[in-house]
Amino acid sequence: GGACAEGLTGAKRHVPGVAGADLFAVVTGQGLAVVPRDAGGLTIAQAETLDGGASGTLSFDATPAAFLPLPDVPALLDEATLAQSAYLLGISERALQITLDYLKVREQFGKPIGSFQALQHRATEMTVQLDLLRAAIFATARRIDAGASALQRMRDVSRCKRRAADLALHVAGEAVQMHGAMGITDEADIGLFVRKAMVEANILGSARVHRAR
Repeated sequence: GGACAEGLTGAKRHVPGVAGADLFAVVTGQGLAVVPRDAGGLTIAQAETLDGGASGTLSFDATPAAFLPLPDVPALLDEATLAQSAYLLGISERALQITLDYLKVREQFGKPIGSFQALQHRATEMTVQLDLLRAAIFATARRIDAGASALQRMRDVSRCKRRAADLALHVAGEAVQMHGAMGITDEADIGLFVRKAMVEANILGSARVHRAR
């Protein structure tokens, strides 16, 4: 899309959180366009995502907008991507905790399945990987605060996002296996975290995108 004297024209797709947004910030060649939800010429098409959220397409037809100076977009996107990595870490940690709690009460052969050594090893490995990811995210944030170069920032952030996306999907898969068939039902809490991981892992770049970055 583009901006002109007559207003903003074009489209933005796969916009998260459209259901509750009052304002939209749109990067254009003229700067950052701020568009109210009720602006003339703005059409919002919403679609429900796998995790029950809403994504949408914003279509602009000579839509009036207020333009602000364009921020350092690469830096802004890197910081948002690091925040997304932290969000994925939280999803993974909660999914693992729900699974560990389930292993303590689900019984086979007269004892909790959490006592089976094979499952203990898998749970321990996930815990270790989550700890490593947390350390990497905090280290990256500290380097950014200390003034890391754009190249270093990009590499560190992509490394975190790649690991966070891969790990979220791995933990989700393990959680479903350890819960059995009920792991993918709407009644089970873990199902929400599995669906959330599948959606959020791709926001601001999938693991594949960040490997190639």
